[in-house]
Amino acid sequence: FSNKFLRKYFLPYGMILTVVWCIFHMVYWTVACYFFIGADRERKLYMRDSIREVYGLDSLNLNMIVTLYRDGSYDAVQKSLIGIVSITFLSVDSVLLYFILGLLIIRKLNANSLIMSKKTKKLQTQLMKALVVQSVIPTVVSFAPCILSWYQPVFGIELGRGVYHAATIAVSAFPFFDPLAILFFVPTFRQRIQEQIKGIVTFNSSKTTSDNNT
Repeated sequence: FSNKFLRKYFLPYGMILTVVWCIFHMVYWTVACYFFIGADRERKLYMRDSIREVYGLDSLNLNMIVTLYRDGSYDAVQKSLIGIVSITFLSVDSVLLYFILGLLIIRKLNANSLIMSKKTKKLQTQLMKALVVQSVIPTVVSFAPCILSWYQPVFGIELGRGVYHAATIAVSAFPFFDPLAILFFVPTFRQRIQEQIKGIVTFNSSKTTSDNNT
């Protein structure tokens, strides 16, 4: 909210920290997956029949991630638990971070000490609402299904293959639902969409009337 603040804390150190933070996440995820939940021969053999039945492929020839919570060696089970807890911390960390930052921004926007015109403040508030919704959408359609699929075997819950197919669809639908928040909460975009819809309705109505008269 202050150019001096941005120059002092974000340029260039904030930008560098952001890049380093993203690289850390990538390295952390890669290490956790490769060393702990990357499928070794034991886990590939455990999944061999299921993979062959569903996909018609041999799991020994595939690179995949497998967590084995029981019916395996002590080493395989321990690695699976460590790996799944590690990536859970990473996922929760990301979700908490943008919710905390969002709350701080909302608090700052609502503060009377913020020097900003009413119009600018209104636009910032509308944009913040859109960003909040954009944060909730991946949490619901991406984060929650992943957590569910990761931990249901830990508690011996069997929901069938349908839940995995549903989770895949939900994750795939995220890019479609995410822009809707901007289109709905930003008035300029919303008005433009309404104009387009009215134009289509008017065109169809006039075309129908013309056809009837003919």
